[in-house]
Amino acid sequence: MEVVPSITKLTKIFKDKRWFDKDFEEFAFNNFCELLEVLSPEERLLVLELTERYLWIPSGEYVENIANAFNQVTPDALTGINKIYLFPISKPSDAEKIKSAVSLLYDVKSMSFKLSRYLGKQFKVINSFEELQSPFELKADEMLFLIDDYIGGGNTVNTCMEEIFKNNAINTAQAAIIAIGCQLETYNKLSASGHKVYCPNILPKGISGYDQPDLAAEKIAVMKVIEDSIPGSKKFSLGWEESEGTITLKRTPNNTFPVFWKNIKRHGKTLRAPFLRIENFS
Repeated sequence: MEVVPSITKLTKIFKDKRWFDKDFEEFAFNNFCELLEVLSPEERLLVLELTERYLWIPSGEYVENIANAFNQVTPDALTGINKIYLFPISKPSDAEKIKSAVSLLYDVKSMSFKLSRYLGKQFKVINSFEELQSPFELKADEMLFLIDDYIGGGNTVNTCMEEIFKNNAINTAQAAIIAIGCQLETYNKLSASGHKVYCPNILPKGISGYDQPDLAAEKIAVMKVIEDSIPGSKKFSLGWEESEGTITLKRTPNNTFPVFWKNIKRHGKTLRAPFLRIENFS
């Protein structure tokens, strides 16, 4: 695909997905156009294909998406429940992640009155792993919701649960995972392990999740050629843990293909990524 048709295709994608209505849409669109100009025809096709599958959820759409996740919890599961504890999915060693994620929990708490099936139920935010240690216990009329905007390869959520469930007074049957987005492979593994996961946006791998193995291998080879022009992408090739992610939230997770969030160097120029991730932010 040549440059002009690729930009025409990009414009249609933005219109179809209503991305022109989002914050920072001009930054994203202009950076996409500059990116397409330096890619080969084969590379353009692949990036546009992934862009058609891409999910962009800015901060202004968080409440709606979190509400959708909460509403996936069935009324039966909430029968007899009077109190719900909210805790951010994080690692014990990552105090800054806990601190920043707590704001999301307060957003949840503030909108709880809009969720009809939760009326009359008390929400309490838990701010640290220490609060969940003994003598803390979940009573029969209580639940624990573990919350994040995105679950990628699953390492963080598994580490989080491993720490929490050291307390035998917290029963896995009374816990649930709530997220805006989750990779399909991780969702399946968590579900197969008996964990309840409520998430409105389940994402297959961007290439492998859609194409037969031979075709997927060809497209992955094309992507790796692109990544050769992206400084610092080797560690995140195909997204962290090869997640092949196609998602941007308040911040683009490193599970997403680096071409979408890391700058590319070609023809002596450094071009900014469409969904640039500022990596020195905590």
